Amino acid sequence: MEKRVYCKPKKCPFREETMNKFYDIGSPGKEPSHPMQLKHLGSKIGPITIRSRGSSFWGESPSPSRTYYRDTTAKDYDRQFVHKILTTYPPYDIELLLNHHYNLYLIEHPAGHFRFQKHIKYVIIPALERKGNCAAHLEIITQWLNSAPIIKQSNMTANQQLNKILAYIVANPDKNNVDANVIRDVIFSGSISFDEAQQLFLRIVRTGRTRLIGYRFLAFSSDTKRYLDDGGFGGEFTVTANQGKKPNSLNNENNLEVMKAFVTYAWGDIEHEKKVRAFTDYLRKKGIPAEMDVMLSQKETSINFKKMMHLAMQYPKVIVVLSENYKVRADAFAGGVGTEYTMLINDISDNPEKYILVSFNGRSPSIVPFGLKGNDIVDLSLPDGDETLLRKLTDQHKYVFAEVAPEYPKFDSKKIDNFKAVVDTKSVVSIENPMVKTGSSSLFCGQYNWIEFDLQLYFKNISDKPMDGFSYDLKLKQQLMPELYDQTVIDGFLIFNENLSEKIYPNRLIKGKSFTVKVSNHSLRQILGSKITITVYTDHGEHSKGFEVEEILKVRPSGSTFEERALSQNLFVSQTHVNYKYE
Repeated sequence: MEKRVYCKPKKCPFREETMNKFYDIGSPGKEPSHPMQLKHLGSKIGPITIRSRGSSFWGESPSPSRTYYRDTTAKDYDRQFVHKILTTYPPYDIELLLNHHYNLYLIEHPAGHFRFQKHIKYVIIPALERKGNCAAHLEIITQWLNSAPIIKQSNMTANQQLNKILAYIVANPDKNNVDANVIRDVIFSGSISFDEAQQLFLRIVRTGRTRLIGYRFLAFSSDTKRYLDDGGFGGEFTVTANQGKKPNSLNNENNLEVMKAFVTYAWGDIEHEKKVRAFTDYLRKKGIPAEMDVMLSQKETSINFKKMMHLAMQYPKVIVVLSENYKVRADAFAGGVGTEYTMLINDISDNPEKYILVSFNGRSPSIVPFGLKGNDIVDLSLPDGDETLLRKLTDQHKYVFAEVAPEYPKFDSKKIDNFKAVVDTKSVVSIENPMVKTGSSSLFCGQYNWIEFDLQLYFKNISDKPMDGFSYDLKLKQQLMPELYDQTVIDGFLIFNENLSEKIYPNRLIKGKSFTVKVSNHSLRQILGSKITITVYTDHGEHSKGFEVEEILKVRPSGSTFEERALSQNLFVSQTHVNYKYE
């Protein structure tokens, strides 16, 4: 028999004093998130088991063995750091290890340069000397101590630096490339070192206050803005007049934020090139800081084409002028258009609002490359084409026009009211009842464990005129698609959307996406009573239609050929049977 004995602690809770402030230590119960980070040792160190010898010759019972635990102390992290030094290979990477913990310590203790050095000199070096056979390690550490710079600290506190990074992410929600380089070069304009930027990056990763993409980049999340609104790190964040302004943007006299834009197109047609130059000049006269290849080549006559395309794709807005020539070269990935097209299709899904597709004459399929089908195209030949484009460049949505820029002469609200006839959206597009087919299922004793349904959406143009497509959203309970656990959930619902861009003639029925949903005995309670809602968006507005889950998802009981029943608890295995089955 084994008896566990706990050394009586002076204080029961594991306090932060038992941690060691000189080191970057991971989260409790988790493996280090960085190869140079120390592992969190928890509140107790052990077990140490002492086994006693006993005899049962005369019927005696052996003495029980005892397992001892003790409180974790700061010295335990010193020992772990020494072990980290001794196992670092190649040994000269010890400098990186020291810099990692040194820079993180300075963020929390801006005046702690000499104290960190003293800890290394009088605690870590003696511990290494007692180990023996580590002359190379000691030499590297000594050289580091003699050359370790005093990094010039910002006047900002560590919390203010972290809040500044979050403020940049909130002001740029479409950027998905915030790493240590962006923190150093863009957010702090090179005023901090790369190591310090890396430590700030790691601290934000550990807090989970932003979205993390591929464990490499920080990105915007709704929690980021809420956290800043509540004061951010240390409650030290306050909104100033200059915060929230995006880089590469201008503010005009109406206080509209105007994004810098690059206009790209296909060469080869002299008349088309003239029209693109006139179009770029027109945007600039409207206050849009638009640029094109001719402008860049005039500034730098020997500019490399690939360099120019790389620069162009960094603009906050990229205007792509579609043409038949552009489609031919893009689909064949030929020449400069092919290079640009490759970059565009790889980035457009991550930054859909960055790219604006425009046409000088209609939306014919003959000008749309295969990889850009389904994307919105601004037809500048339409009466409202200019307005649509300028709204996208200035981030002004149609339904908030009067609130955002009521004084802008181009976008007078009366003009819009006069231009657009009032049409009931329901009289334009009809949301038809989805076609539902029963898919795979699992039965137990004549009742369902789970069953899948295939939903095919249909719409119909019920107006008397052709229409150039529309968009729609499908909203349903998360439990209907349990496999999509990584999708964004809003108030317990998943939302899917699709743009139908093809021309739809009157009375024509058009097919939308198909969806597979799953109903199980585990999720039935959450699903019953909910609706599957479809919302259609057109130029005339929006309208929705909801379908009760019990009415649209019909179940055919086991053994029945024609009878269909609405979803109910009676058709599914009860939770009691499920528990019994797996006992």
